[in-house]
Amino acid sequence: MGATPVSDQDDTACNDTLWPPRPGIAPHDLVPWPALHTGVKQTEKAARSRTVPKIVNIRPPGQSPVMPARGSRMKTIALTMIVKNEARSLARCLDSVAPWVDKMIVLDTGSTDDTIAIARAHGAEVYERRWTNDFAAARNAALAHSDADWNLVLDADEWLTSGGEYLQALRHDSRRAVHNIRIDSDLGNGSNILISSHRIPRILPRGVHYVGRIHEQPAHNLPVVDASVAVRHDGYMQAQLDTKKGRNLALLEETLAEMPDDPYMHFQLGKQYDIEQQYDKALSFYHRARELVRNRSPWYHDLVVRTIECLRHEGRLEEAMIFASDEMPYWDQSPDFYFVVGCLLLDQMQKRPEQGKSLLPMIEESWLKALAIGERPDLAGNVIGRGSFMAAGQLWALFDARKEIEKAAHYNDMQKKLYAQYKEAADAGLVSAPALPEQQPA
Repeated sequence: MGATPVSDQDDTACNDTLWPPRPGIAPHDLVPWPALHTGVKQTEKAARSRTVPKIVNIRPPGQSPVMPARGSRMKTIALTMIVKNEARSLARCLDSVAPWVDKMIVLDTGSTDDTIAIARAHGAEVYERRWTNDFAAARNAALAHSDADWNLVLDADEWLTSGGEYLQALRHDSRRAVHNIRIDSDLGNGSNILISSHRIPRILPRGVHYVGRIHEQPAHNLPVVDASVAVRHDGYMQAQLDTKKGRNLALLEETLAEMPDDPYMHFQLGKQYDIEQQYDKALSFYHRARELVRNRSPWYHDLVVRTIECLRHEGRLEEAMIFASDEMPYWDQSPDFYFVVGCLLLDQMQKRPEQGKSLLPMIEESWLKALAIGERPDLAGNVIGRGSFMAAGQLWALFDARKEIEKAAHYNDMQKKLYAQYKEAADAGLVSAPALPEQQPA
């Protein structure tokens, strides 16, 4: 087992941007793309109508817990974790949760560092179990040590950023339900951090257990509630990914051999190759996932965006454009989709400068469309900023490279305002705020 249990997280690997601007973007002539037919002026009008797109629906829309009858017993809450060699981050996780729970249960699966000592020093109950290459088995073993009514399940590289009050309210909630929390994952190498958001079931009533050797999921037939709880995760930073390279791939391949027609496992195996920058292999599993899936599950959004990005990385631009055009009717409210479409069209323009006259307005339209939609943290794999300051930054960089001074200045100003807005929201505890790219516009 590597440094951090991967559990049910999702990540976003392909995050190309134009910071700093790519030199030599030249004028061009276009290959029509009928699906993009709204026109730059109309899309820009929608984006400009807000001047700076407002940040809405940032805090998850959680349902209010139901208050029990007078005299009812208050419910108890436990943090349950599985760990191995987590000295780097364990204290941070435990300290963030301790004020809001009755107990903290840590199941160690073979640490050789100070993990166990740190857990005990921070008030956790520590148990030990041999690692068997099965995340669900380890999760269930940790849950078996809990007698709480509610279990908050976290990994050591996660920490609570908001939602303690929601956890407290669960003490008075008489309903049995599984609660999704929002996990904001840091992506990058430490110098240019992006944040991808996912909603994942992590608050479980007593008696709910996990299934799945890797990317385990709780097995239940209970209602699902979106909780107003947010967690930050840094396990997808490159330094942490390097510690678990190869382990996840082996577990996923074993699982897929047992479940060859499971689309989600194909998707997850594709993501693992994606993370390891083996894009051609990733695409083969993404393709099979699309063939097998019977409905557009929440993770399908992430699959579509990742497929476009992988095709870009492989230089298969025409194929990517056909795929994006086919998917476009389904993602009219996805800033991530239009953000990566703009990047795709830019790649095509740089490859075929003669198409620039037609491609340039389509590129602008795509990023304006992302701005007009705004942020959608409810979409699986959403990257913070693609519906706000990142899209504006792309537009700034594009027109700055083309020496269109007035447009560049307009989008530069928009980028700064949007990021300032996000920083304000982050300071208020409503969102996680990624840093702007290293080279900011003047």
